[in-house]
Amino acid sequence: MKIIISAFILSLVLIIEVYGQREVIDKKLQEYGVPKDYIVNALKEGEAEYYFKFKSVTWLPTGLGMEEIVEEGEFNPELPIGQKWKLLMINGNVPNDKESKKFNKVQNTVKNNVNAEIDDESYTIVEDNDNELIISLKFKKKTLPERYKFLSKCTGLAHIDKNLKKLVKIEYKNDYPVKVWHYKATGLALVQQYIYDEEENKYFIAHEEMDITSNYMGKGITILFDIDYSDYKKVK
Repeated sequence: MKIIISAFILSLVLIIEVYGQREVIDKKLQEYGVPKDYIVNALKEGEAEYYFKFKSVTWLPTGLGMEEIVEEGEFNPELPIGQKWKLLMINGNVPNDKESKKFNKVQNTVKNNVNAEIDDESYTIVEDNDNELIISLKFKKKTLPERYKFLSKCTGLAHIDKNLKKLVKIEYKNDYPVKVWHYKATGLALVQQYIYDEEENKYFIAHEEMDITSNYMGKGITILFDIDYSDYKKVK
């Protein structure tokens, strides 16, 4: 009985500590005018309200050098589950059925009401200096949309500029080997640059740069991604 009571008390203390840390961070965010949903808003699908376009450039090492793959498309929250992300062009051409199916498999979420949630136990302040507030975070695995499933094995660092009173970027690095879309990665570094819409009081991803380290035929290779997001428009 004493063991059970001690375990219960320890669990209660941990819950209070986690809640207390979240409360401290929320107060800090309020102080700099940053909405509480500043991160998860950009990683919603079930509750997504904004249409946008994207242009992605991938540099893939081959035996002849670097192959460049350019993909253009859009995200439309008004479309049915499994069809919200759409590939419109690949290397200047309309994608064929095979290319579209390959894209859909790793980009489109097929479950209902998938919206990213931060794991409160990971949500901590790692630096708070005169110029910026840096917050460490991880996501709950089952809450991530298909496009960002790999973030479940990553730790993010959100950088808030105190002078600008804005979220500037979030940097992610993998904690474990992870599959990123079609590629198995032993190393991953992703930087998301954010823009703030004052009228909507929302943060949106403007740009992503990512490099992943993988193994091919026993050799280490680096695959590079450069992605722009634009034309955000509320449609729901």
